[in-house]
Amino acid sequence: LTFSKRLIATSPSGAEKRTVELASIFTGSTDSAMDLGTAVHAIFEEIVDINDVDCKAVAEHWLDEADFPQDMKDTAVKMFLPCVENADVRTALTRPTSQSEVWIEKGFEVVIDNEWITGFFDRVTLVRDADGQLNGAVILDYKTDRINSSADVDAAIETYSPQLELYQKVLSRLTGLEPSRIRKQLLLVRPGQIVEVI
Repeated sequence: LTFSKRLIATSPSGAEKRTVELASIFTGSTDSAMDLGTAVHAIFEEIVDINDVDCKAVAEHWLDEADFPQDMKDTAVKMFLPCVENADVRTALTRPTSQSEVWIEKGFEVVIDNEWITGFFDRVTLVRDADGQLNGAVILDYKTDRINSSADVDAAIETYSPQLELYQKVLSRLTGLEPSRIRKQLLLVRPGQIVEVI
């Protein structure tokens, strides 16, 4: 078996359009921010349908069990609990119908246009009707960027749009849904805000 073309390996996170300040590289703050993001993601992994859980109990259990430095765990919980009080966030973390399927941190590997794409979805909701027919999907990606203004929100959208477009392309391939049937959302954890990415 031979291949005439070499596949190009890529990942959705590699598609981010991000600028990193030089000082943050030398201080290691980019690493700590990534670790905090991983910790926050780990709490959200506990929620399939937010209406089925007590978020405070989820946070307390996670604090006892999670393998992160204590100060990082405390910071993650302080971000998580106010965030899940937001009505839009609660809607995004709700399974829309009993037939709908929710993927949490689901890994994937797929080849599209000679690119070998590998990665994980933070959260995908496959929206099914009463007969189990797949009608659409929502990709939700958690971000812990500092957001202090509408300009920061716009910057986050610009940064992560390529990543979400790649997720959309992958999910379309996996499910057979047209890309237009797949919504893309960012959950900006610090301000507790859901942003639609067009």
